[in-house]
Amino acid sequence: MLAWVSLGCLIFNTREQEPILNLQWTGSSWGLSWDCHQAKFQDSVKGTATVCHKCRRYHLGLCYGTMMSCVLKYKQFCATENFYVLTKSGKSMYHYSRLSCMTFCEDINFMNFKRRTEIICCQHSNYCNLPEGL
Repeated sequence: MLAWVSLGCLIFNTREQEPILNLQWTGSSWGLSWDCHQAKFQDSVKGTATVCHKCRRYHLGLCYGTMMSCVLKYKQFCATENFYVLTKSGKSMYHYSRLSCMTFCEDINFMNFKRRTEIICCQHSNYCNLPEGL
């Protein structure tokens, strides 16, 4: 169950512990704004944190679902998992990608009789896990 808690001027989402709304006293009434959440996100991007794309199904420049972002934590990398279908002739044909933050990520290829999975890891810049050429 999702609960809302008010602490001073901030309202927190208890599941994610992030500020959702900023309550401001304007002298005679309370006002709501998104400034607190945006400022926190911008501060995390400006520092040493790296931000990555997060999408369960990415194909040809579109996220089928919701394109989100994640901030790298200790020992995490931006990851692109490319999924390929193997044809009868043994060639691999690109199907879709999954974008995420992954702990202990390693560049690797997996293959079985029906599909091939390629994992590409990076952490050199923000949003570095966007597939190129797919």
